[in-house]
Amino acid sequence: MNITFILGNGFDLNFELPTKYSDFYEYYCPIETKDASIAALKKKIEDDKGKNELWSNFEVAFGQYTERISTIEDLDRIAKDVVHHLMTYMKKVNEEVLNRAIKAEIVEKMKKDLCLYDPYLTAFENTAINNFIYSIKGTNVVNVLTFNYTQTMEKILAGIPDKEIMKVNDTSFQKGELVYVHGKVTDEVVITGVNDENQVSNKKLLQSDLGRYRLIKNMMNERLGFGNHKKALSILEKSHLIVIFGHSLGVTDKLWWWRLGQWLNSANDHRCIYYAHYDDEKKKDILNRMDLGAEI
Repeated sequence: MNITFILGNGFDLNFELPTKYSDFYEYYCPIETKDASIAALKKKIEDDKGKNELWSNFEVAFGQYTERISTIEDLDRIAKDVVHHLMTYMKKVNEEVLNRAIKAEIVEKMKKDLCLYDPYLTAFENTAINNFIYSIKGTNVVNVLTFNYTQTMEKILAGIPDKEIMKVNDTSFQKGELVYVHGKVTDEVVITGVNDENQVSNKKLLQSDLGRYRLIKNMMNERLGFGNHKKALSILEKSHLIVIFGHSLGVTDKLWWWRLGQWLNSANDHRCIYYAHYDDEKKKDILNRMDLGAEI
């Protein structure tokens, strides 16, 4: 069986890392600039404090902000500045991760969390998931798709020296692949932007390859040639069980949630666990983002 974990920023926040969007703009906005276009963006960010607290909120807001950007040259300078300082900030956070000793109890807890879901599910859900997992014979391979730039999960997995994470009921759970969907801080550049052209207010900026590259995540991923996007999609499509933790399922990653919905509907032996605090309205919103309506 292929088990895939999808991690969002909530995973890093769980380790008390300062990776909220608000942490970044508190760092970014005070940096002096002589560029009027960049200064105008920072003023807009300051004015919107408290409104856009999720990274996806910022990406949506930037797509809307493009109506104030008149040229490709301005867009290029602004986007380069944001990404440069984002990487600088995240590298500092990442150094904290790498310098911080990962306690043995954290590694042990993570081993259990990657293989056992009992503590977080109702009795009914637990029975259903366990019956599903152990109905498919053979080794369980655990892959991780992280939407974070930091190496938090990479360091934790390095604390598990063996290929086998643990054995449960004579079934082996083994480490698979770790993919950074949007790149990581050690890359030359990381990926940020919107999901598609509909999330960009100034459509004129999309008439050039550079404009599409600067604004749309999928275009940026293809141009950079990292291959992370395709590798992650391949892993998702081969999964039997997907576990989502710490991800808001933001609209700027709409492609991924649509793909997840397609995956869920494509076979009877597909299951998904989404760890989140939500009411009926939130559940309805999540299903709509996966284009599932009220099917599950």
